[in-house]
Amino acid sequence: MRDRVALFTALGLGTVGVIVGLTVAGRACPWGAELTGLAPPRGTEQWCQRRTSDDQFERHGPYQQWHPSGQTAVEGGYRAGKRHGPWVEWHENGQRKVEGAYVDGNQHGRWLRWGLDGVKQGERVFNHGLASDEAPVSAAPEPDAGRPASADDPDQDWIATVRDNCPQDPNPGQEDQDKDGLGEPCDDDRDGDGFANVHDNCPAATNREQVDTDGDGTGDACDDDADGDGVTTPNDNCPMVANPEQKDADADGQGDACEPPDWISDTDGDGFPDEPDLIDGTPRFCSLGVLTDCYDNCLSIANPTQDPLVCLPEGDADGDGVPNGRDNCINVPNPGQEKTRGQAPAGFGDACDNDQDGDGVRDLEDNCPYVKNADQKRSRERGPGDACVMGAAAPPGPPPSSR
Repeated sequence: MRDRVALFTALGLGTVGVIVGLTVAGRACPWGAELTGLAPPRGTEQWCQRRTSDDQFERHGPYQQWHPSGQTAVEGGYRAGKRHGPWVEWHENGQRKVEGAYVDGNQHGRWLRWGLDGVKQGERVFNHGLASDEAPVSAAPEPDAGRPASADDPDQDWIATVRDNCPQDPNPGQEDQDKDGLGEPCDDDRDGDGFANVHDNCPAATNREQVDTDGDGTGDACDDDADGDGVTTPNDNCPMVANPEQKDADADGQGDACEPPDWISDTDGDGFPDEPDLIDGTPRFCSLGVLTDCYDNCLSIANPTQDPLVCLPEGDADGDGVPNGRDNCINVPNPGQEKTRGQAPAGFGDACDNDQDGDGVRDLEDNCPYVKNADQKRSRERGPGDACVMGAAAPPGPPPSSR
């Protein structure tokens, strides 16, 4: 840290950006700027931004980016919309990749580069964006080992054309978020979710459903206020339910607007109930965009967005030995996967289908749970409905007594 402070002081940058590891979460945004973006697992980028005099937004303050794995990819900062101060990049395996500094958007001072194996690949000295030939290059590799001659590097990003995932666009870090072989500067779908960047409501965060709860044009996956209640997600006690007043009667950190009543079980504490028979109407799993009149699609992991990918397709949420991706009752153990009602909602086996005859009346209230009788007609004061005592099929059970 001392060496870095000395370096940046020598560059005339003072100690800007050298505090607490260059993390946005650990450094407050400058006065007049606000935190934007989302950290893992909901996003891959966070920065500070402020509104300009012409009513636009510009980055101003700390910046951090993560690899899809959650490993830190970039730590740095901006000043008035331009990169400024220390800038450090890491390979996805955690090895340092690039270290240097910017001054008003231009590389300045000594820049170092390392390979995936941690071996130093080269260094250059810049003077406000212009590379200096006086830089010591004794440790730099040969052109075919990562430091190409300019004729083989038209975009001047230090990567030879034959290995450059964007030969015409500078990208010295070779970032490729979706691992499709196209670097981010020249990939029209950088997150690989099937939506071109220009049409993607989160171009840097995979969100195949394009869910936008508050309809503000920014998808939930990268919206720092997904429910549009004016409270940013990290500080919102109900991040997916608008509650600007943030009421929390029991002071448990979960807002009243998204906290189920005490009599409803919520194993993972994400605000979505466990039991299907406690929900009015036809039971169904919650999912992206379906957050009411439904029950938790993943009991073992808190997932306030109810993104099915949190549990699916890997894992076994109910512990019945059937992987979530193949389990017709994800949250109810049923190793046999019994499903007697063909018209049951997709994914519902008998164990979690609480209307097995499909007549719209829940089994617990149905006087003929295995025979369809929406009218629930019953001639006698007690007992089963007429539909299942007048020759209709009945569920399997022990034979009647001979006495």
